[in-house]
Amino acid sequence: MHSYKRWSMGLVLPGALLLAEGALAQQAPPATTNNTLSDALEEVTVTASRREESASKVPISLTAFTQKTLDENNVRSVDDIAKMTPGVQFTRNSDYSGAVANISIRGVASDAGSGATGVYIDDTPIQNRASFSGLGSSVWPQIFDLERVEVLRGPQGTLFGAGSEGGTVRFITPQPSTTKFDVYARSDLAFTKGGDPSQEIGAAVNVPLIDGVLGVRASASYRHDGGYVNRVDWATGNVEQPGSNFDNISTMHIAMAYNATDDLTITPSFYWQKIYINDSSAYWEPLSNPGSDSFNRGSLIRNTTTDTFTLPALKAEWRMPFATLTSNTSYYQRQQPSVQDLAFFESGLWAGNPIPPAGMYAPSYDQTKQRNFTQEVRLASKDADARVVWLVGLFYQNNWQHVSQNVQDTFFPGLIQKYHGVSMDDFFGLPPGTGLLDGLYTVVINPFDTVDKQLAAFGQVDVKITDSLKATVGLRRSHQSFSDHVVYAGPVFGAPVEGNNSAASNPVTPKYGLSYQVNDGTMVYTSVGKGYRMGGGNNPVAASCATDLGNVGLTSVPTLFKDDSLWSYELGSKWRGLNGHLAVDASVYLIKWSDIQFSYTLPICGFSVTTNAGNATSRGFELSVQSRPLDNWDLGVAFGYVHATYDNTAFFNGAQTLEGEKSIVGSGDRIPVAPWTIAVQSQWNFTAFQYDSYFRVNYNYADGLNTNLPVQDSRTGGYDPDIPGLPVLNDLSLKLGAHFGPADVALYVNNAVNIHPNLGVTHAVAGDSLFLNVTERPRTIGITATYRY
Repeated sequence: MHSYKRWSMGLVLPGALLLAEGALAQQAPPATTNNTLSDALEEVTVTASRREESASKVPISLTAFTQKTLDENNVRSVDDIAKMTPGVQFTRNSDYSGAVANISIRGVASDAGSGATGVYIDDTPIQNRASFSGLGSSVWPQIFDLERVEVLRGPQGTLFGAGSEGGTVRFITPQPSTTKFDVYARSDLAFTKGGDPSQEIGAAVNVPLIDGVLGVRASASYRHDGGYVNRVDWATGNVEQPGSNFDNISTMHIAMAYNATDDLTITPSFYWQKIYINDSSAYWEPLSNPGSDSFNRGSLIRNTTTDTFTLPALKAEWRMPFATLTSNTSYYQRQQPSVQDLAFFESGLWAGNPIPPAGMYAPSYDQTKQRNFTQEVRLASKDADARVVWLVGLFYQNNWQHVSQNVQDTFFPGLIQKYHGVSMDDFFGLPPGTGLLDGLYTVVINPFDTVDKQLAAFGQVDVKITDSLKATVGLRRSHQSFSDHVVYAGPVFGAPVEGNNSAASNPVTPKYGLSYQVNDGTMVYTSVGKGYRMGGGNNPVAASCATDLGNVGLTSVPTLFKDDSLWSYELGSKWRGLNGHLAVDASVYLIKWSDIQFSYTLPICGFSVTTNAGNATSRGFELSVQSRPLDNWDLGVAFGYVHATYDNTAFFNGAQTLEGEKSIVGSGDRIPVAPWTIAVQSQWNFTAFQYDSYFRVNYNYADGLNTNLPVQDSRTGGYDPDIPGLPVLNDLSLKLGAHFGPADVALYVNNAVNIHPNLGVTHAVAGDSLFLNVTERPRTIGITATYRY
């Protein structure tokens, strides 16, 4: 019998909380629940074009969520946002550290090389390069005290740079007011089936210190997500730590607005966030029973991660008579030390048995650091209704990223001796007595430093050909470069190696568009845009990868992988009617992706290599409908469809030359994104005991994809028939709440039907029997309260 165990104050990270009104269209749902027939759906103001406009007037496919929308849907993470957004999918891999996350917009993924999706906090991009062993994954800001989140689909390279090849996700914080005092607070308490309780508390306050001249906004939050995966001793079955995969997230943000003159506002700000993950959420399938809400992992040590970043920024806005000049200077600094236990990997790779000998542990001490300096200056015409509206700007960024890995395995010599009958020195052909590096390490990669630089000029002009027809032309001209420096050593690699790589390019990313405003509520548009991202250098692999490399026609890892780019063609419409009670947004697209950067896993040795896998095509559509069919009933639905495939069979050396040589991908192989996603939301508003109340139902469906993936293609070197594809996802969440003046209190259930889909399955090496998996957080029941004054 299963119960809600280990009760204490808490709130969960709602892994199954789904879709809601804002997700179903570019409109946020109404701020109140006592609607009347005269109430129209709320229009959201966005800055997707770097100026304030109604979302329904911006001729691109986007979804915007206001703070109230996020709260109404219990959104607590970017995972929840992706579930609510057509065309966007977010995955958490069953990696060793539990910290790798990948986002896909319209099938354009960012799990290899530099990011294909731009991630912004206000005007600062924070994404980074993917790296080895699950390191180098971008951090995502916590969802607290945000003015809104904007998800822009399609390449945004003209206004947001090369990191926005497939789209951009913008987290926009509230700007401090010099005239208004307000308070925002939120708290949560929740209990997870078979797991530990969770809690959250946070508050924000805006204080005008000098009326009309100086204002300060400050916020702070703390969140604890209780664990539901137990760490056990696989040999004895003893539970070493119940609910070991808990995490703690703390944030702090302070910003000050100073109106130096009537036309000049200076806004310094500081953002701080710290995430502590106590252990990985990846469970071992042989030790678990998902049907009974029993999730266990067999590592003897915790896979911990501490991810901290700070973001000081200085923004200045000068409102001139004809234009507005905006400058943003920022310095993003991130540090992520982590530990992952590679005992099962080492044992599976070198002993042929993924279940390590009793008592074995192999901590990998990993480190990711970022130091990003960004400066942007842009000048935008002031009259948004003018016949010609323009924007020009300059952008500079210098990103330094450090990654290191030190794998300590003092059990390694005994493992080699036991399973191979020779000493470790003889097995690796090392001089006698060489042994482990420093007597501790099998692998040392330190440092692996990368520097990315970008200098760009960009501009966009919108010209009204007639009062209804508008043409848009944008262009970004960049000079980009990268360089890296790597040192690696240890018996697995043999002799120490030091390497340096560098490359540069001068991409041009144009955008062209036409939009026609049929009437005030109806717009149709078409656009063509180019996306681009820089190439990079590869990390080393172990000597044991020789067979893997030979299977794909290589004797060593390619030093570099090339830039990739895409062209996106889109046709869309936005319609508002029935006195503002119905909003329909639709878009269809075709994307042609060239030289796609691809992370290829060497199946025998378990290392990965980034390369270019030829061309790909993604086509699909998004349809969002938000409606108010009755005065007390809001109903919305969103459909997303994507069909993304590789166009050609790709080989490492460009063409098949060796007999039996395996490909990277095969022609017609599918890019692993769910073909269909459907989001349905319904909210009924009523009065109970004289209080405005509501009942909300959210349902999310994602179609499975279990055929024609590269890993399932026997023509590829990464063929692994034991790895399943994407699961079917049917998810339901419920919420019952009431308004008590400025407070909103609600009971909710996430993952109401308690599903356990296989969201990410992997194993140490091809053919072994130890599978790791991740799933949705089990059914969670909680109470949440928000307060606005």
